[in-house]
Amino acid sequence: MVHGIWGQVCFCLACVVALLTTRGWLDSGPAVEARGVGFFQRGTFVATTGTFVQLVFGAMLRHFGHRDALIAHVLWAMVVILMLSWAAMWALEQYPHQALLAKLGRAMAVLVGLQMILGGLAFLVTVMGGDWPAILRWAAPSAHVLVGAMLLACILLMTLSSRRLLRPATDGVGAVAPAATTR
Repeated sequence: MVHGIWGQVCFCLACVVALLTTRGWLDSGPAVEARGVGFFQRGTFVATTGTFVQLVFGAMLRHFGHRDALIAHVLWAMVVILMLSWAAMWALEQYPHQALLAKLGRAMAVLVGLQMILGGLAFLVTVMGGDWPAILRWAAPSAHVLVGAMLLACILLMTLSSRRLLRPATDGVGAVAPAATTR
């Protein structure tokens, strides 16, 4: 279980190193002012953490097969699907001119859909049982794990990129008014 989790952490670290060494990251210039940045940055951090928790539940299920791990993994999957879908939609709707965030948003949207299909298939062949071909009993859960790792990397890169590329707008909304002076 620890090896599986550590493997995905190392994959994510490799993705981060790849991002940090790209010309686009190094030459990105100053962050662009945008609305809703603080909310988006906090949301992507929470989504990254939630996705990692889902990874732990999945590893518990895969390696120990406990019913409680199955219930936790399936129920928490609904939360993670909502968080990742929100992050993808927010990036695509609010920051479409930020190429990296838009690419990550599109990739995440596709991966979330694929992950739901693979999760259903993995549930069908491993939990529901039946006379499935051995290759499918192995391939469906393995593909589900692979796409899960890609989703974790995607949301982590979105979290880091939002901090590098965006800064809160200073349009006066929510700003404290200067103190009035008396004469």
